Amino acid sequence: MGTNLKLLTNYTAMETKITNSFSFIKKYFVLIALLAAASIYLFSQPQGVRLGSDRDVIPGYQGWSGDPDTLTVYIDTSFTAEEKDSIRTAISRWNDAGSVPRLRETSDAPGNISFTRHTFASDTLGLCTNSTDANGDVTSSTIQIGEDQGGLSLSELATHELGHAIGLADTDEAANPSDVMKGTGPTNGSDGTLSAHDSTELAAAGAAAVAEDTDKKVAMNPMAILPGEFAMLDFDLGEVFPPDVIDQTGVFVSPIGDPYLFVESAFIEANLLRVGVFSDPLHGSGNLYLAVELLFPEPYSPMRFWGTHYIHMFPAEPVTFECPFSFNEDDGNVHIDWVEQCTYPLQHPLRAELVVDGTEHIYQRGGGNYTLMLDPGPHLIELYVDDYQVNNAYYAQDILVTGVPESEKAIDFVVYPNPFSQLCRLECPDDTRITIYDMSGNIVCEIQEGIKHWKPSLDLAFGIYFIQFRTEDQIKTVKVIYRN
Repeated sequence: MGTNLKLLTNYTAMETKITNSFSFIKKYFVLIALLAAASIYLFSQPQGVRLGSDRDVIPGYQGWSGDPDTLTVYIDTSFTAEEKDSIRTAISRWNDAGSVPRLRETSDAPGNISFTRHTFASDTLGLCTNSTDANGDVTSSTIQIGEDQGGLSLSELATHELGHAIGLADTDEAANPSDVMKGTGPTNGSDGTLSAHDSTELAAAGAAAVAEDTDKKVAMNPMAILPGEFAMLDFDLGEVFPPDVIDQTGVFVSPIGDPYLFVESAFIEANLLRVGVFSDPLHGSGNLYLAVELLFPEPYSPMRFWGTHYIHMFPAEPVTFECPFSFNEDDGNVHIDWVEQCTYPLQHPLRAELVVDGTEHIYQRGGGNYTLMLDPGPHLIELYVDDYQVNNAYYAQDILVTGVPESEKAIDFVVYPNPFSQLCRLECPDDTRITIYDMSGNIVCEIQEGIKHWKPSLDLAFGIYFIQFRTEDQIKTVKVIYRN
């Protein structure tokens, strides 16, 4: 589980079966007690379907490159002095909650995290883009604040976007209305102050970053469990263990960063680790995280992993759905529209993450479709959608961005067939003025707007002619051959 551990989290170990090794218990206690702030990146299963179990800790977030103790935050000059104070309030909130790395304002641009203004051509209020290296570690984060903040204060919106930069994903607004990290909806009611659930997710995110090399297993249970109720979670261990091996195995299971979750029992049964858990009735809806260590007798090797599952006030039944998207651009904006095409059949809210070229992880406050600024050229766009619970979908598409505003894009004027014998057809906008010249530059015909063909008069000689297309913005001439 790693030894580069930073921040104390709550530790509750459950031992079942057998262990007589006090030194191991001490070591395990220290490891769990030190797990701290950052987060997980859990990629797709085969067939392109990614497990959604770690989604309250940002997919793609494994901590910052170089494991810094401090991240610098730059606030650009488009913000007033008062607005900068609001962003400073957001910085203080995460530091006070125990963020690792800590956040420190800088006057040198760019910072590790940079705040900028943006006028979004959609309902987006704020946008956070985490850039990652080949290892999945964050190298920089850009936070764009919209001119329209949707009724949120700047301090609340900035707190939300900073949460993405340090490893937290959106939470379900319907189940967690007081979360600053909720992805949609109105103010959290406290002007952006962190809720207990926000703080719990911060601790889990930090622990996940420290344990980024630790395997993750998703509980086999098909639905989320209810807060305040006992539940038995089953984790597939990959092989069936004989009873005598089970009797000699030390089983240790502990909640990670979650004072509202309790392990009541843990034991191995054939190929399953069965963990009985109970949560406080006020536990926020989201994910639960369990540190698991199994000490098998020789010749078996120890097994260590994170067990994950969901707690939710409104459990969603298992469903299969798709999330295709369409792509278009205008005036330099790239639109990724998926909401209308998503086939999710239930009434639960959905959460999305967009990944560009495998390295740009984009999260937006306000939900819905995306409007981005992308450099001209080819891009791989990946969309991950889930219902904050067990149901998730994935769709990917290669796109080509021209980077040319719609008003400047070249119009394709076409003449066919060419050569022709009796009539040629013309492809062009309806408001195009069309003039036809002979080899000497004499006008032989002018075609009225809206007519999309040219049929030469019977007395016109065969030969080469030039068809000139003229719109308000462009002129193009096409050579055409009129023959018998």
